[in-house]
This record gives sequence, C-alpha cells and structure tokens, in this order.
Amino acid sequence: MQNQITTNLNGEIIHKSPHAPGNHHDYRIYKSKHPTLSKVLFQFFDLGYLGVEKDFENQISVLSYKKKKGKKLTAWQKAYNKTQSEIRVKVEHAIARIKKFRISSEVFRNKLSRYDTVSEIVCGIVNYKIKWKKEFIVIP
Repeated sequence: MQNQITTNLNGEIIHKSPHAPGNHHDYRIYKSKHPTLSKVLFQFFDLGYLGVEKDFENQISVLSYKKKKGKKLTAWQKAYNKTQSEIRVKVEHAIARIKKFRISSEVFRNKLSRYDTVSEIVCGIVNYKIKWKKEFIVIP
C-alpha cells in the first residue's frame, strides 16, 4: 500500500491520499491523487517528483537542485538544498510517526476496504499527539 502525505510546517498531516495498491512511483500516484491546496502555498518536493512544475503550473512547486553529469553544485545551490531538506524532513517525521502504528510498515491484516479509514484514524492520532505536545510543554 502506498499513500501520499502532505504536512504543514508544524508536521501536522493536512492531506492523505487514498491508498494505491501495488508498487507505483510516488510521482505517478501524485499525478492521479494529488491534493487540491491553496495556490499561494509553497509545495516542497524531492527529486522523485521531477516534472511537477511542468505538469502542475498553477501551484507553487519547489524542487531541490540536481547535480548535472560532470558538474558540481554551487555553494548557493548546496545551501538551498540543505534548507529545503530541513523543511521536507517534517514529512519524513510524520511518516515515521505513522509507521509506529505499524499500519504502513507491515502487512495490513484487515479488510482492504477499511485501510483508508484506519489510516485516517492513525493520522488523526498523530496530529492529536503533535498538538497535545505543543500545548502541554513542561518546563523543568
């Protein structure tokens, strides 16, 4: 099972696509099941989504720089990629939180028709934990 996860800068999950059975490339799933977000939001992608700027011209897509064959990235491009990866890591952390519930990292042992419902519940629990942690920070 594969899902596309969209998070905000706080790491809260704001969109989860319906599952895609089988082994598909992430960008192929994004093309068919992408979220409809505000046109003023910046959407950060990794290099697995090359072509998103051409296919979705009405959204603000931000991709990192790719090293060309035989050339090196400039210091500015390296710094840009590092800054962007610091933003994109929020998505990776959200995925790790979901995997703690073992829904996407192991075989789903329930009816396949229930997968989206169960995974949405897990995303809700993950978001609740993120919000709860912010509200109840204990300073020693």
